[in-house]
Parts: sequence; structure tokens; C-alpha cells
Amino acid sequence: MPKFQNSAYIAVMLISLFGFDLSIKATNDTFNINDYLNGINTLKAGFKQTIFSSSNEAIDYSEGLIWLKKPEQILWEFQRPNIKKIILNGENLSIYDANLNQLLIVPYTDQYQSSLASILINNNNLEAFYEIHSKINDGEFYTVTLFQKKNDSLFTKIEITISEMLIHKLKLWDSSGQSISIVLDNVKMNISLLDSSFKFIPPKGVDIFDQRK
Repeated sequence: MPKFQNSAYIAVMLISLFGFDLSIKATNDTFNINDYLNGINTLKAGFKQTIFSSSNEAIDYSEGLIWLKKPEQILWEFQRPNIKKIILNGENLSIYDANLNQLLIVPYTDQYQSSLASILINNNNLEAFYEIHSKINDGEFYTVTLFQKKNDSLFTKIEITISEMLIHKLKLWDSSGQSISIVLDNVKMNISLLDSSFKFIPPKGVDIFDQRK
């Protein structure tokens, strides 16, 4: 049986935010956040991810690279402390763990029935699941905060921070009080990304668990 950690699955949910059709109800906006996020067709960046306990103690840290190409291609590559790759390419989700020498392939639409995954795949309105607010912090950072409307949402609260017109940070809280902070650096948007970048050929000898059948 595969032994993949739950944190790998959470990472995919974080990136699904970029596929949302946001409609912000806020005052004094300096720019239209809906147009901004919908204008991101591709994204490449480094990331630093920290998972916090309910008492706000850091319990896990990782860093690596993220590649995104709409409408449904994502590469989430963990480089430290352990090598992992999460690839969403159409309806298939592949999770590779170099330490375990395992590759898990699952049908994305069948495996993930949370509200965030449903919004990404079905293009539903985000406001059905979250109440959306936005604000300016010190005139430099623009923060969009999403508050859970329904108990079946994956996260109870989500914050998206934008600095100098680039996505700077994502932070998400779940119902247990744990949170995940992702800080992006070297962000490049709307550059050319090849479809082949989102295809993964497993190394020889890897145990493959294909659950699409």
C-alpha cells in the first residue's frame, strides 16, 4: 500500500486557488482582484511552506518550485527536505515520493470532492463557499480573506496576499486550527510553459500504484 503523507494532498488544494473566479465585495479597492487572478494564465515561482499546529507551533517545513498553467495543469515540486512531486494534468493527479520510491496516480475528480477541488474543476462560484473581504495593509500589501460559509469547505479561512502586483503569500486554516503558510519568491506570471513540463516519467524501479482503474 502507498504511504504518502496528507501534506502532499493539501499542497494541490492550495494551488487550486489560482483557478477560482473571484468576485470581490469590498470597498476602496485599488484594483480589481477578480480581473487580476483571472489574468494569471501561467505562473512559476519558488515556495517556502510551513505547517503550524493549532497552538501556532511550526511542525513541518518544506521548499521547492511551483509551476501552473491554466486551465488544469500544476506541478508542485518539493526539493527540501525531501524530494516529492505532485502533478495535476487534466483529470489525473500523480504524487511521487523519492524517499518511498513510490508513485501514486489517482483520478482527480474522484479522489477530491472538497469544495475547493469542485470549484476548480466545475468553475463554480467561490462565493457559494466563502465570504470574501479585501483590504490594503500599509499601502504595500493587498490582502484578500475568504471566510468559510459551509462546514463542508476544506478550509475555514484563506488569506491571499499580493505585493507589487505579484502573489506573495497564501495562508490557510482548517477546522482543527492548524494552518499552512506558503510564501512565494521569484514569481513569474504569464510566461511560456510547455505542456511537457507537467508530464512525469517515473524513474526505473519505482513502485507504481495506479488507482484510475
